[in-house]
Amino acid sequence: MTQSEYYHRDRGSVCYSLPVFAAAERPYRRLTDVFREALLAADLEWCWRGSVRKQSDLRSATSLRAKHPPLTLLSAETVSEFTDDVQYIDEWDNGKGIELFAYDRGKSSSIIDEYDLRLRVALDHFVACEGGPLRLVIITLDDQENSLVNVPHEPIPFVESLLEAWNASWVRMNARRKYKSLGMVKLETIYSLPLIHE
Repeated sequence: MTQSEYYHRDRGSVCYSLPVFAAAERPYRRLTDVFREALLAADLEWCWRGSVRKQSDLRSATSLRAKHPPLTLLSAETVSEFTDDVQYIDEWDNGKGIELFAYDRGKSSSIIDEYDLRLRVALDHFVACEGGPLRLVIITLDDQENSLVNVPHEPIPFVESLLEAWNASWVRMNARRKYKSLGMVKLETIYSLPLIHE
């Protein structure tokens, strides 16, 4: 299993590389009961999309979004569809690229629109100011075990409890890296946002 890591910077959102969906056997990804309950809890709302890269696509994080489907609101009715996206595996043992967003209740109209314009505004505010309505952004690349869990320096209590379920405090103390070492998988790069200079 891939080692968990914490990517720190003084200004802007930070990132953990954590086994949010990782499993030891096929399909190599699974949705745990604890996380399923969190997704359906009343604390935050969630939306996601899953996308498949073809072998002919560029092998980069930005191609995760090259031909992306619209965001889907996560609910009791759509959680099985989300689970299918998480557990999808192709003949090369690659999964789907998963983009998962948690945000304040009642703020779907501030996140979801046809061309991701509102999402980009919310992401820019999340990355630069560490403010809402986004509270948590999880990116899982199709060929990676760990997910990139992006949070503010001081997450809200609900997000903090999720981080603790993934053993993030140990990772923060023992596997610290510089944020810039994320390279092409920084949120700013994936979503073509302005870079934060430290």
